[in-house]
Amino acid sequence: MKINAHMQVKIPDHLMQRIDAGMKEISSQQRNPFTDENRMLLLCSANPKLEPREIGEQFTARYGALHNGKTLNGDGVIRMLRLCRLAHAEEREELLSAANDAAAVLLHALAGSKKAQTQLQLAHKHPNFKRLVLLSMLRQSNQLSRSPAADCILRMNKDFSREALDFLVDQLAPAPSDAAVLDEKQQEIDALRASLSRTKKLLADLQESFDIQLEESRQQIEEDFISQLNAAEYGYILDQMAAASQGFQRMRRGNVRIPVEIRSMQTLVRRLHEFIEDCGVTAITESGICLDVTAEQAAKYQYEGSPFSDSREVKRVEIVSPGWEIKEKDMVLAQPRIREV
Repeated sequence: MKINAHMQVKIPDHLMQRIDAGMKEISSQQRNPFTDENRMLLLCSANPKLEPREIGEQFTARYGALHNGKTLNGDGVIRMLRLCRLAHAEEREELLSAANDAAAVLLHALAGSKKAQTQLQLAHKHPNFKRLVLLSMLRQSNQLSRSPAADCILRMNKDFSREALDFLVDQLAPAPSDAAVLDEKQQEIDALRASLSRTKKLLADLQESFDIQLEESRQQIEEDFISQLNAAEYGYILDQMAAASQGFQRMRRGNVRIPVEIRSMQTLVRRLHEFIEDCGVTAITESGICLDVTAEQAAKYQYEGSPFSDSREVKRVEIVSPGWEIKEKDMVLAQPRIREV
């Protein structure tokens, strides 16, 4: 049987009641909501080929600001994807496609399809796979997305999403031959055993996630600090450092004697430059270059200048900031800045 991911299937009412109750119970254990992250992943699931900037624009248009009041831009999407181990576009597309297929099969299985139950494949090495399957089910099923379970699912991180998906699988009715053998108390015992098994697995997953998040938090603090070094409110310190470093290099090449009064500044700039390099921060491009750009091309930079009259207009701009990135972490700290000349 070929599963149609766009077909709306009907989950029996009595099963939906159990699903609503189960999602509510599991969600209640989640202290901090992951709604923003899950909404972003829903947009990725709907169109895996979307660019981070497009995802940010769609997020703002559909949901407004983030939970913290900020607007989600392309850099914010990249950061979320990196935290979810989904930073690489090709791998992300393959994973989302597999999750969408698995979600369609599970929805048919919950609707009563015995063949779908035999086709169900949820084993995957990626830590967020089951979370993506759960979110894809929410996107594919109007019945599920309009149920009380929807808000509960949107609150869950990858660990509670795994428990939630395992709970859904446990709700699949046993084959008739098995059901005939089990009496009511035996079924209750089996349900408790399954619940205990899920709880033990959740505790192990939470401990593993805690260790990972502890390390990620340390790295995030370091990255946030570095990002602030080129924030506008602090005067673009990285840009100023690069300009000062180049200036001192030109003075040395020209055999210009550096006054004693500013030698300490030269040392400070050199030490700051070494610190930035040790953190893996490098310039994206070179400053001082002039370009002719359209509005679409300018969108890839931080543009400073008058608005474009239409998509065909070309403006002369100068790169006034090279932009900064950490290549090994696939992280853009600041896009290059261009200014109309």
